[in-house]
Amino acid sequence: RVRPAGPEANAETGTAARDPGDPLLEPEPPQAVLRRLALARRGLPPDHRGDIPPSDRWVGRRHEPASSPEASRSGVNIRVNQDASGRDQNETVLAASPTDPANLVGGANDYRLGPVRCGFYSSLDGGRSWTDGTLVEATYPYQGDPAVAFCADGSVVYVCLSFTGAFQPHGLFAYRSTDGGRTWSGPRAILNRPTGFPFADKPWAGCDATSGPFRNRLYATWTDFGFTQTPILLRYSSDGGTTWSANVRVSDGGSTQGSVIAVGPEGEVHVAWHDTSSGSRIGFDRSTNGGQSFGSDRFPAAVDPIPNDPVFRRNSFPAMDVDRSDGPHRGTIYIVWADGRNGDPDILLVRSADGGQSWSAPLRVNDDPPANGADQWFPWVAVDPSGRVIVTFFDRRRYPGGRPYEIWGAISRDGGATFDTNFLVSEVASDGSLNGFIGDYSGLAATGEFLHPFWTDLRAGTGESDVYTDRFPNRFAYDEVRDLLWTGRDELSFAEQDARFGEDLAYDVASGLLGELRADGGYGRASCAAAAWPGPPYVDARLPPLEDGFYYLVRARGSAGVGSYGDGSPARPNVRDALDDASPCP
Repeated sequence: RVRPAGPEANAETGTAARDPGDPLLEPEPPQAVLRRLALARRGLPPDHRGDIPPSDRWVGRRHEPASSPEASRSGVNIRVNQDASGRDQNETVLAASPTDPANLVGGANDYRLGPVRCGFYSSLDGGRSWTDGTLVEATYPYQGDPAVAFCADGSVVYVCLSFTGAFQPHGLFAYRSTDGGRTWSGPRAILNRPTGFPFADKPWAGCDATSGPFRNRLYATWTDFGFTQTPILLRYSSDGGTTWSANVRVSDGGSTQGSVIAVGPEGEVHVAWHDTSSGSRIGFDRSTNGGQSFGSDRFPAAVDPIPNDPVFRRNSFPAMDVDRSDGPHRGTIYIVWADGRNGDPDILLVRSADGGQSWSAPLRVNDDPPANGADQWFPWVAVDPSGRVIVTFFDRRRYPGGRPYEIWGAISRDGGATFDTNFLVSEVASDGSLNGFIGDYSGLAATGEFLHPFWTDLRAGTGESDVYTDRFPNRFAYDEVRDLLWTGRDELSFAEQDARFGEDLAYDVASGLLGELRADGGYGRASCAAAAWPGPPYVDARLPPLEDGFYYLVRARGSAGVGSYGDGSPARPNVRDALDDASPCP
């Protein structure tokens, strides 16, 4: 409510650039791929006719000075890679153990040794501290495109591309750990192609963590780049990755990329990808017999591909997860991707409650104003043990049209029908102008206690990219109080909370002056206007001072206490904590 001054005042996508630091290549004739990449790395024009030394076929990125390993920190974001090489880590993945939520294992393209390797990162204390290293496959000189997945027995598999160059000798290899990702056995060949063709790219990994008939079965998908087709293929292993099946074709169409796997609560194997066989769309298929066969492709949504960033590559590849909880949305499939249909890149979500036969209309997850020039990209989605749907993504809402980016997130507690107000994860923005490659995807794991985004971060300021994560509290007992509006001159109404969020629901209303609402979130000057309010509307007959106004904070309270905004901690103070401590509000 704002009171004006004066005596009459009253209360009323573009062409995808290919970067030398990344193994993923999009469909293109193989001879053209090799020559164009090599010429670009040497700064030569595309029509150059001179010789190209073999040593120029792959170049790792290096930046100086080196950053220091973090033994202590003042903020809440955590630097995961502990090397001091000054070289890059990018293209992040993360998984949480089904037997021990404190055990997290991640991966990234890791350049600490110079040539690109698959880096591994293991935590046994819920992401507070990390052990890291690189997985070297001796058959071929370079590794990349990481993917990790936990099995029902707590073991974890790491799938990695090992290669010489595009359409040169390469293979997909699997590593396995039974000690939480500290040490690894392998590598074991999923496939090995000394001839280099077709080229297996962008692998993904999955494992059956259910109690069904295919418990602990491993799955690997990839895009098979041939001269005329690029289908999604799959192989599976029933002996911990020692041996693998023959190829199983997943996609019916032959122009695909960016596959991901999500295993459902009954062991269903869901695979999604970006399909360009006929237009641009999300492709989907599933297997109910342990990956031995797949049905007919489904297409959950059309895709308006996002353009590349002026500095680095971006894409509209999907991310996917399935609700394996015992809640009301068990079995629901969620797919997210970056889409440009609204005028700038947004994060969209579709969901299916019938095994992928039918899909919801796309829902916009990021809640900044549409077409405001602020990009969102590289989303990931995870469903926590309670069935809450969490999405994290790269975001420029605070820097529209600029180069910096941050990591933001959103949570749905109603099966993906709506999302709460987006929240900021990264405490330092990354300067996106400093590095020409930040990967093709990001990571996220969700446990009952914490959300663990896993991203490529440029806060070092030298152009060096590092892996960062966070332990974002996942303790939300209630939805937000929504739909606040004035229904009369003095009456503030709002939507009542659903009874499923607790019994004996009450509300409290806090209020303060807009003039005291500082940019740093100064809610501490608010006062309790109504404690234990039974329900809307709230009537406030006060008038603010001239040229000022009131702001209002309405919260839901149940038997467990205030839950609308989670709870704060010394490491991540909630700006509303002072209000709780200093006023009679619950």
